[in-house]
Amino acid sequence: MAIFPRLLPLLAAPLILAAASPGDGDFALEALRAEDARVAAVAYRIAVGNRDLCPRQSPWFGLVVHELRQYAPRYRPAAARVFDLGPGPAVELVVPGAAADRAGMRAGDRIVAINGVKIAITPLKKREKTDYSGVERVMARLANASRAGPVRVTLERAGALVDHDITPERGCRSQVQLETADANNAGADGMMISIGVEAAAAAKDDDELAVSIAHEMAHNILNHRRRLDRAGVSLDERSPSPDGAREIRKTEDEADLLGLYLMARAGFDIHVAPAYWERLSGAGDATHAGGAERRAMTQAIVDDIDGKRARGEALVPPIAIPEF
Repeated sequence: MAIFPRLLPLLAAPLILAAASPGDGDFALEALRAEDARVAAVAYRIAVGNRDLCPRQSPWFGLVVHELRQYAPRYRPAAARVFDLGPGPAVELVVPGAAADRAGMRAGDRIVAINGVKIAITPLKKREKTDYSGVERVMARLANASRAGPVRVTLERAGALVDHDITPERGCRSQVQLETADANNAGADGMMISIGVEAAAAAKDDDELAVSIAHEMAHNILNHRRRLDRAGVSLDERSPSPDGAREIRKTEDEADLLGLYLMARAGFDIHVAPAYWERLSGAGDATHAGGAERRAMTQAIVDDIDGKRARGEALVPPIAIPEF
């Protein structure tokens, strides 16, 4: 687990920076959106499919919101063209079958108001720095509005205003984003899960992607960030103390255990996990098991889950989940 601050999708990934022409940039943006959709769909399925395990829950709408400010200035013209983005927030994508999809929302819809209260739009300056706060405010307003029941979202679509009532699903408390600044890594900070764009691409299919996302969601469910903070363990240190390294290693092993149960309960194929972790784990260190050891450990968990299934037992994770 790597613990990040709330990192922004700034389109700094190598596939964007290497674009040699506007056409290449357009293709990269579409590829990035496709990967974003993949991450959103897998995370939604895991969070909603395991809500009964999670004392701490949050609303899951099944949509990704974006706006021009979150893109680096040099890529804003391409983002405006490819995504038909105006100065305010819009729906980047909708998870098929999720709450937003059932409500009739579509990619490209511009968000005008929430429960009748208009979204304030500040004109974008030419070289304004990248900023994700506008999207965060929209998502916070959606979440807060959902506490009172269905949320009415007013959208602009093809020049006309339309209203849609959306009732989000409840799921394990987390938010998930595709990360381009630290493209090879994945991490969780207690609420936000960041999946590097290259780490996501390394997953051969949705089952392998679910291994990584479920592992990070397990960190949040088990409140590992708070536990390490209370123990005085900093995840920013390159070489933690022996005691700190042991505490981090415990959280990693626990996240592997709970993560596989989250996967299984959400209907993903857990049998891909041992080979996946062996491929990605390398030699290991004091805080993480190496590839061969991690494969053996996760295979034992897979065997345990398979045994419970064969006996018709409920898939109850053999680990205590904190109430708060």
